[in-house]
Amino acid sequence: MKFAGMIRLAVGAMLVLTSCTQSEPIKSDRQTIKIGGSNEAYKVMEIFTEAYKAEKETIEFKFFQPSQTSGGVQGVKDGVIDIGLTSRELTESEKDSTIQYRAIARSPMLLATHETVSIQNLTTEQIKGIYSGQITNWQELGGPDAEIILLDLPEDKADKKLLRKHYLGDIQITPKAIFFPEEYQVVKSVVSTPYSIGTVAKGDEISAGYMNILNIDGFSASLENIVQGNYKLLYTIGIVFPEQPNPTTQDFINYIFSQVGQDKLASSGYLAIQQP
Repeated sequence: MKFAGMIRLAVGAMLVLTSCTQSEPIKSDRQTIKIGGSNEAYKVMEIFTEAYKAEKETIEFKFFQPSQTSGGVQGVKDGVIDIGLTSRELTESEKDSTIQYRAIARSPMLLATHETVSIQNLTTEQIKGIYSGQITNWQELGGPDAEIILLDLPEDKADKKLLRKHYLGDIQITPKAIFFPEEYQVVKSVVSTPYSIGTVAKGDEISAGYMNILNIDGFSASLENIVQGNYKLLYTIGIVFPEQPNPTTQDFINYIFSQVGQDKLASSGYLAIQQP
């Protein structure tokens, strides 16, 4: 009788286990897509990742510490990340047969000041004057009587290259400029440093805290002004990925360039680049 009772207990336990197994579906393994590269492209990519995660619950995204376009390209070549983010087109030396590059959108770079500066517009000549050191007080531009604190970046950064191309030319930067190695440091400092001015990417002006966004030559960074060519400070946001990406990464890339993905981009205020 004791042995029979043990058998009944064992059978009962098996039935309980079977019941639990049948009532609790087996969870699929989660898959991770690793992303890194240019700081200016992160806000654009987050539009796609957030929307995609809502549809694909088994997909996770791991964002590495923001760096530069070159870091994103090299990360893909080295196999460290699945998708590299870029804020400019690739140079000839960066291109090779192991990677693919596709442009996604035009994204505005903004000139911003701390909230203590009340002016709303700068002309090309005024921008040159600030960066060269010929204009040193906001009062000269209709603002408060306070020294201009210029927050700048190294010459190899996308922000500085855009400023050079469209506004600064080859002028010598004032020695009073405060240099930061990374763009996100400038963003934080504009928010926290009274009477400062610096460059920020679209999206950072919202997430970092309040700052005063400037028009340039009378034009804001609106989608209409971008389309019409009136606003010139534009990053070319793109992605780099392996010549033969894994299926999980390829599915996400397909989503980015699908009509649904492009509509998400447009509704967020970015100018999508027409795909071939």
